[in-house]
Amino acid sequence: SLMIISFLLGFWGYLMIANINLGVLELAKHGNKSALTKYLVVILTFEFIYCFGSLYFMHHLMIYLKVIIIAQYIAIAFLLILGFWALFEKPKDIETERKNIIRRGYWSAIIHPQQVPFWLFWGIILIENQIINGDIGSLLFFAAFNVLGAFCMLMIYVVYGNKLISLIKLNLHIIKKIVGIICLVTALYMTWELFKS
Repeated sequence: SLMIISFLLGFWGYLMIANINLGVLELAKHGNKSALTKYLVVILTFEFIYCFGSLYFMHHLMIYLKVIIIAQYIAIAFLLILGFWALFEKPKDIETERKNIIRRGYWSAIIHPQQVPFWLFWGIILIENQIINGDIGSLLFFAAFNVLGAFCMLMIYVVYGNKLISLIKLNLHIIKKIVGIICLVTALYMTWELFKS
């Protein structure tokens, strides 16, 4: 059903360890509840905006192929910037590193390049299969359950995130490098798909 699909997409969207999740890990471990709550509210607010806005405008943009291609190029550029930034940023002291991670988390939540290809891909599937339509109420319902799924995934990071990191014996410096590689690989894959089509 629409409710289950939207919930699972929100849940899946934050499964991967990335800047936003790292910020959750840091605030859950070192920050106070107020700072963590503020961070989660910002993340989920922009998740709702991206989800609702992308699907709403997708109905109007699907007839304009050039607009979709431009959006994909923008997403690729952001992924490349984030990827190289994560890979080549010089290590700093722990406290500075913690602040940088949280700042990047906010930045990634507000300007979230992964959201563009994510909703381009799923928006086309959902619209073409008539799972969602342009009705405002339907889109609000979808976006709300998408946010609920994202919230549940992030809460798993709050509760179990540091245990996960300890279990696989990775530190934040190594994770940041992995995030950088994932961003670059995703950008290359998107570029390949763009030129293939």
